[in-house]
Amino acid sequence: GKVLYVAHHSREEYGADTVSVIDTATNQVTDTVSIYSWPTHVAVAPNGSNVYVAMQFSDDSVAVIDARTNEVIDTIRVHGRPRGLAVTPDSRHLYVSIEDQNIEGHVSVVDTSTNKVTGYIRVAVYPQGIAITSDGRKAYLAQGIHNSLAVIDTSTNRVTAKFKLRTSCND
Repeated sequence: GKVLYVAHHSREEYGADTVSVIDTATNQVTDTVSIYSWPTHVAVAPNGSNVYVAMQFSDDSVAVIDARTNEVIDTIRVHGRPRGLAVTPDSRHLYVSIEDQNIEGHVSVVDTSTNKVTGYIRVAVYPQGIAITSDGRKAYLAQGIHNSLAVIDTSTNRVTAKFKLRTSCND
Protein backbone atom coordinates (compact mmCIF):
# COMPACT_ATOMS: atom_id res chain seq x y z
CA GLY A 1 0.00 0.00 0.00
CA LYS A 2 3.00 2.32 0.01
CA VAL A 3 3.58 2.39 -3.73
CA LEU A 4 1.25 2.61 -6.71
CA TYR A 5 2.25 1.60 -10.24
CA VAL A 6 0.45 3.31 -13.12
CA ALA A 7 0.91 2.27 -16.76
CA HIS A 8 0.49 4.87 -19.46
CA HIS A 9 1.34 5.10 -23.09
CA SER A 10 1.91 7.98 -25.43
CA ARG A 11 -0.47 8.63 -28.26
CA GLU A 12 2.33 7.99 -30.71
CA GLU A 13 2.74 4.47 -32.00
CA TYR A 14 5.54 2.89 -29.92
CA GLY A 15 6.29 6.21 -28.25
CA ALA A 16 7.47 7.08 -24.72
CA ASP A 17 5.58 4.34 -22.88
CA THR A 18 6.20 4.19 -19.14
CA VAL A 19 5.06 2.99 -15.74
CA SER A 20 5.02 5.67 -13.05
CA VAL A 21 5.95 4.67 -9.51
CA ILE A 22 3.95 6.77 -7.05
CA ASP A 23 4.54 7.13 -3.29
CA THR A 24 1.02 6.88 -1.86
CA ALA A 25 1.94 8.84 1.29
CA THR A 26 3.01 11.92 -0.67
CA ASN A 27 1.20 11.31 -3.97
CA GLN A 28 4.48 12.05 -5.74
CA VAL A 29 6.02 10.21 -8.67
CA THR A 30 9.24 8.73 -7.32
CA ASP A 31 10.40 6.85 -10.40
CA THR A 32 9.52 6.18 -14.01
CA VAL A 33 10.13 2.85 -15.73
CA SER A 34 10.40 2.76 -19.52
CA ILE A 35 8.25 0.01 -21.02
CA TYR A 36 8.31 -1.03 -24.63
CA SER A 37 5.02 -1.07 -26.48
CA TRP A 38 1.86 0.29 -24.98
CA PRO A 39 1.61 -0.79 -21.32
CA THR A 40 -1.99 -1.25 -20.28
CA HIS A 41 -2.58 -3.32 -17.14
CA VAL A 42 -0.45 -3.73 -14.03
CA ALA A 43 -0.39 -6.38 -11.29
CA VAL A 44 1.84 -6.37 -8.23
CA ALA A 45 2.91 -9.64 -6.60
CA PRO A 46 1.47 -9.73 -3.06
CA ASN A 47 4.94 -10.49 -1.67
CA GLY A 48 6.09 -7.19 -3.18
CA SER A 49 8.89 -8.69 -5.26
CA ASN A 50 7.75 -8.01 -8.81
CA VAL A 51 5.39 -5.88 -10.85
CA TYR A 52 3.88 -7.30 -14.05
CA VAL A 53 2.88 -5.06 -16.94
CA ALA A 54 0.78 -6.14 -19.93
CA MET A 55 2.25 -4.74 -23.12
CA GLN A 56 -0.64 -4.67 -25.53
CA PHE A 57 1.33 -4.38 -28.77
CA SER A 58 4.46 -6.18 -27.67
CA ASP A 59 4.80 -9.39 -29.59
CA ASP A 60 2.72 -11.15 -26.94
CA SER A 61 4.63 -10.11 -23.83
CA VAL A 62 4.36 -9.10 -20.21
CA ALA A 63 7.19 -7.04 -18.70
CA VAL A 64 8.51 -7.99 -15.27
CA ILE A 65 9.74 -5.12 -13.09
CA ASP A 66 11.81 -5.74 -9.96
CA ALA A 67 9.91 -3.76 -7.34
CA ARG A 68 13.08 -3.06 -5.33
CA THR A 69 15.01 -1.47 -8.21
CA ASN A 70 12.17 -0.45 -10.55
CA GLU A 71 14.02 -1.99 -13.48
CA VAL A 72 12.63 -4.33 -16.13
CA ILE A 73 14.27 -7.69 -15.38
CA ASP A 74 12.45 -10.02 -17.74
CA THR A 75 9.83 -10.34 -20.46
CA ILE A 76 7.33 -13.19 -20.47
CA ARG A 77 5.99 -14.46 -23.82
CA VAL A 78 2.29 -15.20 -23.24
CA HIS A 79 1.22 -16.18 -26.79
CA GLY A 80 -1.37 -13.52 -27.60
CA ARG A 81 -2.25 -9.93 -26.73
CA PRO A 82 -2.17 -9.63 -22.90
CA ARG A 83 -5.11 -7.88 -21.32
CA GLY A 84 -5.89 -8.47 -17.64
CA LEU A 85 -3.33 -9.60 -15.07
CA ALA A 86 -3.70 -11.12 -11.61
CA VAL A 87 -1.18 -12.69 -9.23
CA THR A 88 -2.16 -15.40 -6.76
CA PRO A 89 -1.99 -14.46 -3.05
CA ASP A 90 1.09 -16.66 -2.56
CA SER A 91 2.78 -14.80 -5.48
CA ARG A 92 3.57 -18.12 -7.19
CA HIS A 93 1.39 -17.72 -10.32
CA LEU A 94 0.43 -14.95 -12.68
CA TYR A 95 -2.81 -15.30 -14.66
CA VAL A 96 -2.91 -13.34 -17.92
CA SER A 97 -6.07 -12.98 -20.00
CA ILE A 98 -5.15 -13.18 -23.66
CA GLU A 99 -7.01 -11.55 -26.51
CA ASP A 100 -6.32 -13.21 -29.83
CA GLN A 101 -8.42 -12.28 -32.83
CA ASN A 102 -7.58 -15.46 -34.72
CA ILE A 103 -8.53 -18.05 -32.11
CA GLU A 104 -10.61 -18.32 -28.98
CA GLY A 105 -9.28 -16.33 -26.09
CA HIS A 106 -7.35 -17.98 -23.33
CA VAL A 107 -5.69 -17.37 -20.01
CA SER A 108 -1.97 -18.03 -19.79
CA VAL A 109 -0.78 -19.34 -16.43
CA VAL A 110 2.77 -18.25 -15.56
CA ASP A 111 5.07 -19.75 -12.92
CA THR A 112 6.54 -16.59 -11.38
CA SER A 113 9.68 -18.38 -10.16
CA THR A 114 10.71 -19.08 -13.77
CA ASN A 115 8.59 -16.49 -15.64
CA LYS A 116 7.49 -19.25 -18.02
CA VAL A 117 3.97 -20.12 -19.17
CA THR A 118 3.02 -23.46 -17.62
CA GLY A 119 -0.56 -23.75 -18.83
CA TYR A 120 -3.39 -22.39 -20.92
CA ILE A 121 -7.08 -22.15 -20.11
CA ARG A 122 -9.42 -21.81 -23.12
CA VAL A 123 -12.13 -19.22 -22.65
CA ALA A 124 -14.43 -17.11 -24.82
CA VAL A 125 -13.11 -14.66 -27.39
CA TYR A 126 -11.86 -11.31 -26.04
CA PRO A 127 -11.33 -12.03 -22.35
CA GLN A 128 -10.72 -8.89 -20.34
CA GLY A 129 -10.04 -8.23 -16.65
CA ILE A 130 -9.18 -11.03 -14.25
CA ALA A 131 -9.21 -11.16 -10.45
CA ILE A 132 -8.21 -13.86 -7.99
CA THR A 133 -9.99 -14.48 -4.69
CA SER A 134 -8.12 -13.71 -1.47
CA ASP A 135 -7.77 -17.42 -0.70
CA GLY A 136 -6.33 -18.03 -4.18
CA ARG A 137 -8.79 -20.79 -5.04
CA LYS A 138 -10.67 -19.07 -7.85
CA ALA A 139 -10.06 -16.57 -10.61
CA TYR A 140 -12.92 -14.56 -12.11
CA LEU A 141 -12.56 -13.55 -15.74
CA ALA A 142 -14.64 -10.86 -17.43
CA GLN A 143 -15.63 -11.89 -20.95
CA GLY A 144 -16.73 -8.53 -22.29
CA ILE A 145 -17.96 -9.55 -25.73
CA HIS A 146 -20.31 -12.10 -24.15
CA ASN A 147 -21.31 -10.01 -21.12
CA SER A 148 -20.33 -12.90 -18.90
CA LEU A 149 -17.94 -14.08 -16.23
CA ALA A 150 -15.97 -17.30 -16.22
CA VAL A 151 -14.94 -18.89 -12.93
CA ILE A 152 -11.59 -20.68 -12.97
CA ASP A 153 -10.54 -23.22 -10.35
CA THR A 154 -6.87 -22.35 -9.80
CA SER A 155 -6.00 -25.81 -8.45
CA THR A 156 -7.00 -27.46 -11.76
CA ASN A 157 -6.83 -24.42 -14.07
CA ARG A 158 -10.21 -25.31 -15.52
CA VAL A 159 -13.31 -23.19 -16.06
CA THR A 160 -15.87 -24.46 -13.55
CA ALA A 161 -18.72 -22.04 -14.23
CA LYS A 162 -19.86 -19.31 -16.59
CA PHE A 163 -22.69 -16.89 -16.09
CA LYS A 164 -24.26 -14.01 -17.98
CA LEU A 165 -24.34 -10.48 -16.65
CA ARG A 166 -27.08 -8.00 -17.28
CA THR A 167 -24.67 -5.31 -18.44
CA SER A 168 -21.36 -5.28 -20.31
CA CYS A 169 -18.25 -6.20 -18.35
CA ASN A 170 -15.12 -4.61 -19.75
CA ASP A 171 -11.95 -4.60 -17.66
